[in-house]
Amino acid sequence: MKRYVLPLLFALQTCGTPLPASAKPPPGMHIDPEVHAWFERQTNQHGTSCCNVADGHVLESDEWRQSPDSSSGYSVLIGGTWWPIDSYAMRKANLDDPNPTGQAVAWYVWEEGGPLIYCFTPGAEY
Repeated sequence: MKRYVLPLLFALQTCGTPLPASAKPPPGMHIDPEVHAWFERQTNQHGTSCCNVADGHVLESDEWRQSPDSSSGYSVLIGGTWWPIDSYAMRKANLDDPNPTGQAVAWYVWEEGGPLIYCFTPGAEY
């Protein structure tokens, strides 16, 4: 489960950020290009790219839950508070392109008043 942490850190830091062809990861960091590409390909139910508007955050099992109080049925723990996931923010399902991390991922940015959650995918899919 932890083997994706370093590649994901780089993938998430560069999510939506064009890199020059000669860009290299920090020294000693192995980057899995397939995982990075997966993050770049994801869209929500409106077709909005997850990476163009927010950073992806890989969640631990205690940082997300099923929740009847949200339109999607999920909520995530961000900054010590449980936030509902709107149904439009669910990642568009693609059985041919499963989540390579095996963990839940939330794409969000922090704004005044709380996070704006653009995309979410649970750890176990379909």
